[in-house]
Amino acid sequence: LARLDPVLQDLDQALDTLSEERGTPSGSLRINANKSGARILLTDVVPRFLDLYPDVELDLVSEGRFVDIVEKGFDAGIRLLEAVPK
Repeated sequence: LARLDPVLQDLDQALDTLSEERGTPSGSLRINANKSGARILLTDVVPRFLDLYPDVELDLVSEGRFVDIVEKGFDAGIRLLEAVPK
């Protein structure tokens, strides 16, 4: 969780910058996460994110397997260290 915090702060800053340049962010954001990553996102991140950016449609997918996020059309992938292939 501690390792995700800087990544999530970077995401917040990027979205803030985008918001300043283009107005309020809108559209869809597709994230693929493993089970533990999705649990953290749903508990700690998603509620706050959706409160801040209500015009963003969040598609959070947890398939229980490693996928190529680019090939499958995701904007981001969240994995905890133990779930990242070496």
